[in-house]
Amino acid sequence: MRFKDVEDLKKAIHKALEIDCLLPKTAPFLSQNAIAGMIQIPDNERSPQDVLEDLSRSRNMVMSEDVELWFYVTTELLSALSPIQRMIVIMRAKDKGWKKIAKRLVDSKLTERHLYRTTLWRIYNGSLKEMLKITQ
Repeated sequence: MRFKDVEDLKKAIHKALEIDCLLPKTAPFLSQNAIAGMIQIPDNERSPQDVLEDLSRSRNMVMSEDVELWFYVTTELLSALSPIQRMIVIMRAKDKGWKKIAKRLVDSKLTERHLYRTTLWRIYNGSLKEMLKITQ
């Protein structure tokens, strides 16, 4: 995949992280109520309106192009970055502020102290340029 500029790359990362939220979870699903988990009404016994409403609300409506974008961003682009760069890019794509990013880096023990906003910004821009070079 090729991206024209940094803004196009930012949009692709943002979209890939949205797709990541839509994909099914890998952990087992534990229902709150054991009996409610056992009761399932087959689609042929439900009204067509109910089935269509469930389909429209389905979060699993992910196209193959979306999966390709998600796979490329997560395996090729983000994996090429260091852990600090990766976390900064991911959190910035999730619209987190610089203070929250600095706190999260300290909490996850990637840094020993809170980094300045300008330092985080430089790391973020350098990471985007590095990812853009990979795509060229």
